[in-house]
Amino acid sequence: VGEIRKVLKGDLRMNVVEIQNAKATLDGGDVLFTGKEIFVGVGKRTNEAGAQAVAEAFPEYAVSKVNFANCEALHLKDVFNMAGKNVMAVAPGPDVQGVLRQMQDVADYPYHVMQMDSRMGTDMLYTNGHLIHHVRQEMGDKSYGTLDEKILGPRHHTQLTELAKVGGTISSLAILIARTRNPKRIVSNIQDEDLGYFTMWKRSDQMH
Repeated sequence: VGEIRKVLKGDLRMNVVEIQNAKATLDGGDVLFTGKEIFVGVGKRTNEAGAQAVAEAFPEYAVSKVNFANCEALHLKDVFNMAGKNVMAVAPGPDVQGVLRQMQDVADYPYHVMQMDSRMGTDMLYTNGHLIHHVRQEMGDKSYGTLDEKILGPRHHTQLTELAKVGGTISSLAILIARTRNPKRIVSNIQDEDLGYFTMWKRSDQMH
């Protein structure tokens, strides 16, 4: 984590927001950005203080908390992901539907719900107008057919069979970084003392 912090701040010159509350817990898998607002699933790996840290880090967006404690899934993004502009892919299950109703109650914007028939079918990443999802063999014909029918924009499929065996998901295997004049902020509770003796990264002015 020390190396990542150095690269984000020193090399990419991103604004890293430190979480001040030592009791806050926050898992990135519980934070869903729709492009317009942010939902935070509270109850398992993320607590109320963690959700508050997200709200403080991104004051320009509405941040809504939803109770995720009674959902069987471990992370919010295991069962909810954006599939397109204003389109949300939702996994099956009455517990998931309960969370969905909460999201609909607190949302500032309307979204089209695209009901998938499995969590694998829900695992996707929508970025820059492109949708990245699993191959047909992993998603199943029904979920893949739903994408064929309802998603008209560019799509890219990827095979994650081996990584899925250890819990790897598309959303957890990617970090989106844009070099912009006003970069987005990243939330972290890493302190200077975390940069221990094992920090080996050295910047070189000769590197291009």
